[in-house]
Amino acid sequence: MYLWEDGASLVAVQHDGYVRWEPIINLGVSCKVDISKYPFDRNICPLIISSWMHDMNSVNLTFGEPAIILDYMISNGEFQVKSHGVDTSLYPSFNLHYIQCSFYLRLSRRPAYVIMTLLTPVSLMAALGGVSFLMPPGEPERLTMSITVVLSFTVFLGIIDGGLPGTSENISLL
Repeated sequence: MYLWEDGASLVAVQHDGYVRWEPIINLGVSCKVDISKYPFDRNICPLIISSWMHDMNSVNLTFGEPAIILDYMISNGEFQVKSHGVDTSLYPSFNLHYIQCSFYLRLSRRPAYVIMTLLTPVSLMAALGGVSFLMPPGEPERLTMSITVVLSFTVFLGIIDGGLPGTSENISLL
């Protein structure tokens, strides 16, 4: 027997009382990101699903095989999924045991965009800053070049600050 509730989820009830619920859900999940190694950072994004109302004698959370299917994932230009996994565990609370399923994605930032738009120009500006010391001390272009390089660094610092997530926990070395 199959029951539909508003066409949103499918429940299969068998003759022995076994109920299988396969919810169709779309979750928006955010995870804490460590940007201390930006743009070469790697992060683990967990998703923990558990029952807080019913213990393991009432609800048994399991996952199918494969537990995570990435076939329909829309590729992201900033991050790529390096690996994924799932684990089940028990946690005790008030002399009862509850089951939780922990899904995780190991994400790695794609640094090519940041290298091309930020790191390469900053490296070239740093080299230009050194070139001004090779010019004769009396040249007016020496001062002009130095001021231009300092102003360029200021603009790029604003761009970098605007591109980083705002956090005070882990500050990027960049």
